[in-house]
Amino acid sequence: MITRRDVAVAAACALLASCGGGGGTREGHVCEGASITPPALGTDYAPNFLATWVGTLTMTINGSSNSGMVTLPITRTDVNKLELAGLCDEAKGVPALVQSSDSFDTVCYVCAPAAVSGCSSIVVTYETGSATLAAGTLDLIGTGTAAGCGMNLPLTFEFISGPAVYELARNGYAFAGSVSDVLVGAFSR
Repeated sequence: MITRRDVAVAAACALLASCGGGGGTREGHVCEGASITPPALGTDYAPNFLATWVGTLTMTINGSSNSGMVTLPITRTDVNKLELAGLCDEAKGVPALVQSSDSFDTVCYVCAPAAVSGCSSIVVTYETGSATLAAGTLDLIGTGTAAGCGMNLPLTFEFISGPAVYELARNGYAFAGSVSDVLVGAFSR
């Protein structure tokens, strides 16, 4: 019998943790029909978001929540296009499109599947995500699912990073948490 804990481990593997095995090329993909074209803004605002953000991530899976301090590296891939690393366990990150000088939306993204004991494939999908930047604080909220082996569990997340936390990270303060730690905690409650 597959337990919520098994699903949590698989989802955590899909998000961040390496689940052992030989490092093949597991890659996720943009959801079918999702647009990867940013709006025509006239100015490239992507640099406004570039940082390794440090903050609190809260994940709620099927009604169970967990929070922790995590890092969220954001890089620029093109004009008004971003990539959020660490949300899936693969070489590329979840893509995002800049909407204005202080906001971006993530593109629907399916992480590579992960196997757990008794289940050949658990897949985490980030369906929606919207971020705002105000006074040095990045707030990203979104929805998705963790699905496989007869289960399809709803997932919501919120990441909040403020200027004080960002300064701590820039000055070398280490944060022990990861996205997978938060995800596993949400599943096991």
